Amino acid sequence: MREKPWSELLIPGVFVLLGALIGSLISWQTTTHLFHLQEEKEKRQTQLQLYSRLGGIKEMMIYEDMAYLQYQANSRYYMIRNTTLSHNADDHDLARKHFDDSFRSLEKLTQLRREMVETIGQIRVLFDADSTINKGLDALDSLGKPHFIDDAPSEPKSYAELNAWLETKTKQIHKSVTESVSARFEPLLPALLRKLRREEINLQ
Repeated sequence: MREKPWSELLIPGVFVLLGALIGSLISWQTTTHLFHLQEEKEKRQTQLQLYSRLGGIKEMMIYEDMAYLQYQANSRYYMIRNTTLSHNADDHDLARKHFDDSFRSLEKLTQLRREMVETIGQIRVLFDADSTINKGLDALDSLGKPHFIDDAPSEPKSYAELNAWLETKTKQIHKSVTESVSARFEPLLPALLRKLRREEINLQ
């Protein structure tokens, strides 16, 4: 019986080896693709959390800015009422209470701004920022604390005059805070949302 040439014995082994190598390569590519896909999904999940957190910070800042300025206005109102109209110790106590409450709101605002700065830093790292996003982030970086403008009548002639000032001041506070804080977050939040939607399409 004639022995098979060594080439006939070698060729099947080569094909087996090549098959194993190709299988390993395909498996590695599949594993790498799945790993990359998982990384991208986790990144997007973090981006969504940052977007939601920034939206929450915006609403809380509007609330606490209003609270701080309103407490300041209320404190001024009761102090003037005490010194010029009522001469009542209760009004003095209320003025003091609202003044103290304003500082508690200021502490909350300080914490909110700290959270905002941390969130901005994470957004800069995780988002491929365009010019709109960068400008929006810069605008938030420069956001300062609210400033109370004391334009109360120092010597009101009546309770009605002082009450009218407080009513007008309250409306001004709500309008100015809503507009000024919202303006700092616009158009950043819509720009982030658009980028998230585009990346979602790319992952599909």
